[in-house]
Amino acid sequence: MYDCNVSRRTAAAAANTRRELIAAAMSVFAESGFPNATLEAIAERAGVTRGALYHHFASKEDIYDVVLRQVADQVMQPLLAGLTVTGPPLPRIHRFVESYCTALGTDAVFRQAVSLLLAGAPSEQARERTGRGFAAFLASFEAVLREAAENGDLRVGLSPRSAAISVLACAVGATAASLQAPELFSPAVQARPLADSLVAGLSADPKGSTAELDGP
Repeated sequence: MYDCNVSRRTAAAAANTRRELIAAAMSVFAESGFPNATLEAIAERAGVTRGALYHHFASKEDIYDVVLRQVADQVMQPLLAGLTVTGPPLPRIHRFVESYCTALGTDAVFRQAVSLLLAGAPSEQARERTGRGFAAFLASFEAVLREAAENGDLRVGLSPRSAAISVLACAVGATAASLQAPELFSPAVQARPLADSLVAGLSADPKGSTAELDGP
């Protein structure tokens, strides 16, 4: 007689192994980079055999692509959701930059995730995925900053597109600096000043650009 409980336990165990492999792969790729990462290291980090890894993933490129896709969802969705809430547009940009930099400095998983997103992708498929991720961020920034322009809050002569590129460059630059020179730049410590400076540069009224954040 077929035992449904055994089948469910087997499926649950397989799903758990896959999650552990993805988490292990993210750590190994973030620490070693794609060229130096090995399937043996990933399997060892996950506490499984290499055969178990091959049961779930066909190659190192395959697991990297899955990790990158899940990383993009994990990192992007909460941040993008924060840009779509109601309220004045420039404070939303400020909160994004401050939250991003704070997470970069205090959340190890977030840090691993964004380091992968900024790393050189090993395949055309991965590069396209990374490109779509950056395009999604840029489009979200531009939509918020178009609101700011329509409200008269964006600096005169600055297009929403150019302003959006400035926000993206700020996030990417903060990430690169914190990863490459952590002794020189602490993103968590600099989160609020960096967000203040960026939004002041975008604002039609730099002195009042963060007033909504603190209240009257």
